[in-house]
Amino acid sequence: MLKATEGTAFPADESTTSSDFILQYNGLVVDVKDAQEGRGVPLILWPSHGGTNQRFRLADGNLYSQLGSRRSTVIVSRSSCVVLGSGSHPGWAITNNGYVCVGPRCLGLCDNSGKARKGSALCAFEHENRWVKFQIVKLQ
Repeated sequence: MLKATEGTAFPADESTTSSDFILQYNGLVVDVKDAQEGRGVPLILWPSHGGTNQRFRLADGNLYSQLGSRRSTVIVSRSSCVVLGSGSHPGWAITNNGYVCVGPRCLGLCDNSGKARKGSALCAFEHENRWVKFQIVKLQ
């Protein structure tokens, strides 16, 4: 079984803090729902439109949304949903095989069907059969 901590974190150089990126999966991208700012807003899959609510950055082990005037930290809630929060929640990495992980958990679709569709919510799972592989696209 693959462990979430295996693989090389992306990006592996100083661009960790200098490049925004989007996370693509099955023609959709990770999106902060309705471009809302604040705690508890879920991350979903949505068609790409280039907005700041679809841009992320890794810094100091945290995954940040680039939405709004201040960066919001991406966290895993008690129910395993991936949402916006505040403060520091380190341990995020993107492995060289496209998994987005925090500790032993990696992102996957909350929906048991495993089918990505517009509006699908993201959760963090310990079991690799629920993980999805993202394409990471660096933005200039």
